[in-house]
Amino acid sequence: MIYQQPFVYTDPQSGFPLAGGTAIEDCTSLSSHQAIVAYRYGQQVVIENSFRYRHAVVIPSIQFNGGKMACVVRVPNDQWHGEQIIHRACADVDAQVKWTPFNNCQDLVTRAYEGKNGSKTRNIVLGGLAAVAVIASL
Repeated sequence: MIYQQPFVYTDPQSGFPLAGGTAIEDCTSLSSHQAIVAYRYGQQVVIENSFRYRHAVVIPSIQFNGGKMACVVRVPNDQWHGEQIIHRACADVDAQVKWTPFNNCQDLVTRAYEGKNGSKTRNIVLGGLAAVAVIASL
């Protein structure tokens, strides 16, 4: 019998699995899709608010990015902070918070870390639309 190790996102420098509460991002595309690393029954999972699932979910880590590289975008200060981040992200899962352009994966991560919404992608899009509106009004 061949035992296959589960897919795990690791720290590129140490090779150790990422700490619970670490925020990761798909850095292989322009989507900037973000999620939170957590552990369930000793297995690494990812908490995300996904367009694919239409709401916040917990998925196996390999499903986040198809096993492709992910970049670390935020790291908890310590284990307690990581647990708080995971607790806040899981609250979105428990409430089955719906994915919308105004409540996306980046909002889940920002809420987990800061307690409020925030999406860099949405800010860029809205800023671009505002710039276009200003130029068009001239």
